[in-house]
This record gives sequence, structure tokens and C-alpha cells, in this order.
Amino acid sequence: MTKTETKFRQFANKLYPDGFIRKMPDFKTGAKGVGGLPDYLVINGGQTIWYEVKKVPGYTINLESHFTEAQKMIFPQMNKAGAGILIFCFYRGGIKIIGFDELYRYQKIKLENNKNEKKK
Repeated sequence: MTKTETKFRQFANKLYPDGFIRKMPDFKTGAKGVGGLPDYLVINGGQTIWYEVKKVPGYTINLESHFTEAQKMIFPQMNKAGAGILIFCFYRGGIKIIGFDELYRYQKIKLENNKNEKKK
């Protein structure tokens, strides 16, 4: 488990002490049929939340450069079906959680000031 995922697990265990928290297997490690799924599944109090954990160099998360082709295809389908996907971003200024639907809408988001920036 990476350092960022360890920090995410600490956050999730604190926020969801009675929750069901599972790391999804990476497609690249041989698990078939899960390519493009978010990193973590959390079920808590009857809600299902998906988390994608990203280490972002700098202060802007960019849909084009920070996500795989499978994620760019699967995440919008999951959102359309009603799944909530949150992106847990580790960046130079700290930690920020944003909704994938917001990132999808704006294509990139400045994390430091939490201002949206439309793709040019």
C-alpha cells in the first residue's frame, strides 16, 4: 500500500468507524472485470461511496492527465447510474476531496483555492 493510500485508510477509518471499507483490486495486477473502478468502496449507514485516491503534483487536478482511459470511460457511467465518486487528492498544499462529477464538468480544478478552472 502506498503512503497516500495509508493516509486515506486512516482518514476513512476515522470518518467511517463502523463502515465497510474495501480496496478494489487493480486491473493491472490480474483481477479481471474491474478495470477503471475507483480505488475504494465504502458502505456506511446505508450509503455507498466510491473513492479514487490521487497524488497530484502541483495544485491542479486534470481529468486528462491524472486518470486512465478506463477511468475516463467508467466513472461517468457510474455517475450516470447514481454512484457517488469522490476524489481524495494529496497535493502540495495538503488534502482536498472533490466530486468526480465536478471534475468531469470543468476538466481541471485548482486545489489550492478550490476554484474551478475551465479547460482552455
